[in-house]
Amino acid sequence: MSAIFYGFAASQLLNKPVSLNQSPEPVIDGNSSKLEDDLGFVRVKELMALDRYFDARYEWVSLLKRSDNPMRARYGRYAHEQGWYDFGVEASIQGKLWDDIPLRFPMAHQTGFEHASKKHRVNVDEIRAISRRESAFYLYATSGVGARGLMQIMPTTAKATAKKHGAKYKDPDDLYGAELNLNLGSAYYAQLLKEFNQNRVLATAAYNAGPSRVRRWLAESNGKLDTMSFIESIPFTETREYVQAVLSYRLIYEAQKQKPQPLFSDKELNFNY
Repeated sequence: MSAIFYGFAASQLLNKPVSLNQSPEPVIDGNSSKLEDDLGFVRVKELMALDRYFDARYEWVSLLKRSDNPMRARYGRYAHEQGWYDFGVEASIQGKLWDDIPLRFPMAHQTGFEHASKKHRVNVDEIRAISRRESAFYLYATSGVGARGLMQIMPTTAKATAKKHGAKYKDPDDLYGAELNLNLGSAYYAQLLKEFNQNRVLATAAYNAGPSRVRRWLAESNGKLDTMSFIESIPFTETREYVQAVLSYRLIYEAQKQKPQPLFSDKELNFNY
C-alpha cells in the first residue's frame, strides 16, 4: 500500500489525475471447474443460508487456501454478488487480486455508512476507508487488545463516546452490531477531526495510536516538518502504514465513484507539523 500512497502523493504534486489499475483476474478458458465442484463451497452456501456465519467463514478460509488464484477470483466475485463483502475481500487477499478494485474495496454496509456520515458530518469514504483498514468489513473482528467490530472500537472508547452522544451501549459485544459500531466509530473520528482542526493526517494517526501520542509527536517535531516528512517520522510502523492506507483507501473509494479528491487538502499540505 505504501507504493500506492506515494503514487497518489506524486499525482497531486504533479497535478495529474488519479487513475486506478482495474483489471480483474481473468477466468482461464481451460479451467472449466464449477464452483460447486468443491463441496466446501456448497457447505459455505448452506451454512450462510442457516445464518451459521462463523462456521461458514471457517469453511470459506479453508476453501480459499486449497484453491488457485483463478478460482479464488471466481469465489470472491460470487461472494461479492451475494453481499458477503468480507468473504470477497478475503478472497482478494488470498488470491493477490490487487487490481480487482471492486472486490478489494466493496461498497459494504452502504446504508449504515451513509447514516453515520450524515449524523456525525464526516466524509462517508473516510469512515469506509477506516473500516476497510480496521476490519476488512468482518463484523466480528476482534483485536488482541479488545477492539471490536467494523471500526475496531475499544470498549472504553465506546463507553465514553456513547455517553457523550446519548447512544445505547451496555456490553462490549454490542460493538459487533454494524449500526452501533459505525455510529460510535464515526462519532469518535469526528471528535478527533475537531480536536486536530480537520487535519485527516493527524486524526487518522490519533484513531490508531491515540490522540495523546499524536500531540507528543507534534511537540517533538515542533513545526519543522512538512506533511510527508511528518508521516514518515511516525515512530510506530503500524500507525505510519495505517495513515498511508486510510488516506489511500479513501481516494480509491472516491475514484470508484468518479469523484477523486486530492490525497491531501491544502490545509494539510500547508500545516507545519
